[in-house]
Order: sequence, then structure tokens, then C-alpha cells
Amino acid sequence: MASKLQSCMKGPQEWPTELTIPDWFKERAEALIGQLGEDHPDAKAFRTILTNGRLDERGVDYLDYIASKTENPESRQLAIDISHHCFSTIKVMTLIPLRMA
Repeated sequence: MASKLQSCMKGPQEWPTELTIPDWFKERAEALIGQLGEDHPDAKAFRTILTNGRLDERGVDYLDYIASKTENPESRQLAIDISHHCFSTIKVMTLIPLRMA
């Protein structure tokens, strides 16, 4: 599966620093980390995202790698699902004008 999430999620604007992860990601990531073991590269990437509590450009790099290189279908699906969440959130952020008070 050739995927370039990085190119889709990076644009002319600076990366939104407050892109938090949803609760469902926490639950699924913890379960997958338990299944894979803490030393598995996919588990380490998901653990880093969980520890940060938000998704930043480095997290996108991890997701891009997992979605395109992992041989574990559950890891791939979780990377794709959280990426979809990010795409949707960023899309909404671009549609809603921010009001400065």
C-alpha cells in the first residue's frame, strides 16, 4: 500500500498545534500496544502519539510510515483511522473562521 499521508496533511499553513487525539484512539492504541508488545516499532509510534496527547508533524511521520510499511493489518487500520480523523478535523478548521477576541 503506497501512501503519502505527509503530503496530504502538510499544506501552505503551519501545522495546527492543538490537534488532539480522540478517546477512541486511546482505547484502540492501548489494546494494540498490548497485543504487539511495547518493543514493536508500531507500538512505539502509537505510544509516542498517546504520550503527546496530540498529533503533530512527527506523529504524522509515524502514521505515514505505519500505513505504508507495516505488515500488521490492525496497525495499518488504526493509522488510517486516526489519519482520517485528522483530515476531517483539519477540513473543519479551514471552513470555520477563527474569531480573535
